[in-house]
Amino acid sequence: MSTTSLFAEILIIGAGAALAACVWIWTILGGGPLPSLGEDAGAVGLAALPFVYFLGVLVDRWGDVLFTPVDALLGRRVYRAASVAAFHAVYFPDHRLVREESGPLSAVLDYAKSRIRICRGWVVNSALLAAGVGTALAQGLFPEGPTGALALGGTVGVGLASLVVVLLDRREYVAKVKRQAAWIRQRVS
Repeated sequence: MSTTSLFAEILIIGAGAALAACVWIWTILGGGPLPSLGEDAGAVGLAALPFVYFLGVLVDRWGDVLFTPVDALLGRRVYRAASVAAFHAVYFPDHRLVREESGPLSAVLDYAKSRIRICRGWVVNSALLAAGVGTALAQGLFPEGPTGALALGGTVGVGLASLVVVLLDRREYVAKVKRQAAWIRQRVS
């Protein structure tokens, strides 16, 4: 995986975290109309990039912490391992073998890993956003009408969709590694 790809992933995750932070700040300050940045929008956006990146790193780490046990459970099921240690004992050598011996498949795995990282981050972002929007709704900060409910429903929907993608993609990622490693070992012997 290239540094540029990782940087882009962290910025995508950080954009959601920055949005959640803005919703929370807006809620804490009591709502009200948002100021227009006008001609300064580009400069403000550029100045915000380091903050967005920092938030992306934090949310990515939270996603790692939250999903590491899930990854281990899914991997144990794919490898039919009795424990996490047993899964790691067979998975990591398989992963290393596939990385070293399967050039084109490595690019496919990188893409899958990128998608998993972004969706994992958006599961965390969606929880932060839903909590912020829910708090704003409870305080009556949204104008009359369906705006707040739609914002909350959309946020929950994005979070659930991201969770489904993470679970399905992670299981498939581990299964691809297992199948490819078996194929490489068969070809070599």
